[in-house]
Amino acid sequence: MVLDHDFSCLSPGPGCLSDVKEKADEGLVHSVRMLAQEYRDSLLRAEEIVGELAAVEEKNEELIDRQDIILNNSLVGIVLVQKRKIVKANHKMAEMFGYGSPDDLIGETTRFVYRSEEDFVEIGEIIYSDLKRGGETKIEFRAKRKDGSEFWCLLAGKSVGIEDESGEIDSVWILLDIDDEKKAMETIMTLEGYNERLIKRHDLILNNSVVGIVLLGKRKVLNANDKMAEMFGYGSPQELIGGYTRIFYRSDEDFEGIG
Repeated sequence: MVLDHDFSCLSPGPGCLSDVKEKADEGLVHSVRMLAQEYRDSLLRAEEIVGELAAVEEKNEELIDRQDIILNNSLVGIVLVQKRKIVKANHKMAEMFGYGSPDDLIGETTRFVYRSEEDFVEIGEIIYSDLKRGGETKIEFRAKRKDGSEFWCLLAGKSVGIEDESGEIDSVWILLDIDDEKKAMETIMTLEGYNERLIKRHDLILNNSVVGIVLLGKRKVLNANDKMAEMFGYGSPQELIGGYTRIFYRSDEDFEGIG
């Protein structure tokens, strides 16, 4: 019972309430000091983390600035595409397609580079199938500028991420205006065709001549017509080509003397 309990420990003296209180105060002080030390350590660590993050952010800003310098001084158009929408572009890309700045392209679908909706769909199926299979693709196609004019464009792309749930792949693209090269090639092909026609006409005239005709170089037969071969008893002009003109003379003396 409570009345039977010994309350003598409430009186001052060893082992009584004052000793308990003193020990309790010492434990509390120790705990507070430990908490304060942990708090200071946490603050110091937080400062270190903030400093590290600031250094990383500064480094990232330097990398981004360097990337932008390279991007905007490139001689080819460069775009980063997500779900067939442009998220980043360089100045050359805007210039190539007749836009004032790369900002005019951000957020736009890549439809604007194609002549028609059909091209957008068909070429898109080809290039994105290539990306999914091998991660890279390249194609030449007729592109369209903002003013409606068309030009030959070389398009090369590379995937820069994994395929998402919708089947889309982030990708980076390089575009190059190859219109001048294509026109030069067409000119060369036209000239080659013209030269072929000239050669055929030349051969037609040569092989229907009533006289022997031969083209020489350093006393060797470079070309000859049918009449020339027939006149000297050969089956075809090919038997004469590459041989010395000695075959047309009676002797070495005539060859040296007349030649």
